[in-house]
Amino acid sequence: MAVKVLQHTHILNLIKQAALLQSLSDKNCNNYIGLSAAPYYSFTPSQLLDLILLKEALENRFVVFTKQAETIKPKSDLAKLFSPGVINFNVPEGSRNNYDYLVALNAEIARYKGLAGTELFADFLSAVSAHECIGFLEASARKYNLPIQIGLKVQHLFRTALKENNVGQLVSLLWCAVKRALAKIQMGNFSRTRAAATVIPHFETLLIRAKDEQWTITRYHRLSDIPQSRLSRIIFNDILQIIDDGYSFSEVWFRQNFLKKDESVKL
Repeated sequence: MAVKVLQHTHILNLIKQAALLQSLSDKNCNNYIGLSAAPYYSFTPSQLLDLILLKEALENRFVVFTKQAETIKPKSDLAKLFSPGVINFNVPEGSRNNYDYLVALNAEIARYKGLAGTELFADFLSAVSAHECIGFLEASARKYNLPIQIGLKVQHLFRTALKENNVGQLVSLLWCAVKRALAKIQMGNFSRTRAAATVIPHFETLLIRAKDEQWTITRYHRLSDIPQSRLSRIIFNDILQIIDDGYSFSEVWFRQNFLKKDESVKL
């Protein structure tokens, strides 16, 4: 059992590596282009998750800082990741170059369909899906100049809400909360900072009412200015083998459609 867990964890790492190489390197996969040069949501569903996974890649030494990085100010490692050329991809020995390694990664991921039926993958997908909600908040904050605070409590809130509601439904409620905050500003009652602080509490209120009053929540569809990330496409297209915009996930949906198909591959 421990061997299976290690194997599945290894595949999850390969998925992250493939997404990173495909989204944050140049067309030949030779050079790191920097978060500033990449369009929003190229790598993962949120800027927050971009930084989390890049930090993880540094810790695992899949990427390493270059000498150029030492000359960049500010000195914060995470701040440096927005600049091009600050890290090199440290692909395993035996790969002729980064592109060959990416080809091998894609082949390995494509044949590993058994991962979709595991609790480990369900937990991973739940975490990524929570960042779809965070990505929507980030986009709203930029578009409407709302300083929405997103911390661990918010991430936990989304993970909990995803047990029964899909991403599209949560985004629908988030948009209602954002619209209410904008209305408060327009009426002159609230500053932008004060209005932004109401978004998450109002979302929680809507979530509770939706459950208590048994609402049918409209599923929000992905907007063109919040494109599906490379990480999400690998998960849905390559592992789950479905065409989806990344907004269908809820734990109930996943268990009904994937975990019950092959009980033998559960961890």
